[in-house]
Amino acid sequence: MALLISNHLAGPKHSIPPALVNRLHSYLHIPILNPNRLGLPKKFHLRTKIYPSSASIAIYQFHLQEEEELSCSLQYVRKNDTDTHNVHNDCLVSGETSHWMTGGTPYEKEELKHPKKEGNWSGTPEEYLNSIFDFTVGDGDELLTFKEPTDDPRLPPEGNRLLLEDPTLWIVTFNGPPRIILLPDNHVFLLVGAIFTSENEVNAIIVGEQARINFDRKSFERTKEGNVWVEERFRMLRGYRDNRSLVKEVGGKAYYMWDEQDVYYMQNGHW
Repeated sequence: MALLISNHLAGPKHSIPPALVNRLHSYLHIPILNPNRLGLPKKFHLRTKIYPSSASIAIYQFHLQEEEELSCSLQYVRKNDTDTHNVHNDCLVSGETSHWMTGGTPYEKEELKHPKKEGNWSGTPEEYLNSIFDFTVGDGDELLTFKEPTDDPRLPPEGNRLLLEDPTLWIVTFNGPPRIILLPDNHVFLLVGAIFTSENEVNAIIVGEQARINFDRKSFERTKEGNVWVEERFRMLRGYRDNRSLVKEVGGKAYYMWDEQDVYYMQNGHW
């Protein structure tokens, strides 16, 4: 009801400032997207239907364990190998990286970097997991919500296709660049948005996997304020299969043009 009211007040017959209407939209959706309310299970994985490159991540596995020691296990599953990282209760991380030609390379406990800003992590493994999927936005920022097909250039064609195929879904993305999350082993995880069902359950997480593969690491920088995606490098740094740009500039902001290989479907349990 509140959403309908805010849309009504934004009409030409009313004088409510657009910024206030946008802020109302933002407040309406933040509670749903609070990580503690996403309904994340203790063990789940995100799986894409398309992974054209052996360097692409086909599955992201997350497992919050509460046995002898509270820890959170993460796996990056590629076509031919898998990396495993364990976030421990003492704010350290250990695990094993893998390559199909050389096999596994274990590493002992080391400092765990903060996923979103300079410095090391100092919270619990559960807080760490929640911080990865945190859609909270600050003052002057907002989330974009799409519940039906639109000609809005900020929603890529794949978004419209999904909404046409299943009208019960709705899509939320950041209004601007994806949020940069730094996972163990300096793995860049670009959080673009999420897809929800009509019951507000997570259907999929939109991850900028193509950007991670096709942009070099200089496209991503860490500052004292946090992670940023460098505006002047919002261009392809090497060829792409159809020569299309992965980024579109709209109203002075740059938006990631995700497609179906960036959509990672939420599934309970281990892959």
